[in-house]
Amino acid sequence: RKLMPSEKTIQSYFAKAKKASKQATYPKQKIGSVMVYSGKVIAIGYNTFKTNPLQKYYNKYRFASDPRNNGLVHAETMLLLKTRFLDLDWSRVSIYTYREYKDGTLALARPCIACQTALEERGITNIYYTTPKGWKKL
Repeated sequence: RKLMPSEKTIQSYFAKAKKASKQATYPKQKIGSVMVYSGKVIAIGYNTFKTNPLQKYYNKYRFASDPRNNGLVHAETMLLLKTRFLDLDWSRVSIYTYREYKDGTLALARPCIACQTALEERGITNIYYTTPKGWKKL
């Protein structure tokens, strides 16, 4: 049985993801994400205008053959790219994704189907994200 982290612990990881969101270069959605293993942040990611074949591959779940599949890297995909050579028990990894509106209020940061699929294929199922009312676990 997996133990849920305390509210204080969850909030500390969302604070780190919020800080990461400030680095996002994608203007429409400033999203930040952190990957946690054994109580330590092992990777930080954010939305960017950089492209990557991994994002383009998983975007098939979002756009099929739509030309909008430009492969712009999402925060969650950046985490996967940064940790792809690590040998971990991925079922013990947690992801925290943060998004806020320009006025500073919380916004929905649920991973898109492309990122959700990529995370699940890696074996990551502990996925937390902000909502306008707080946070949820996927």
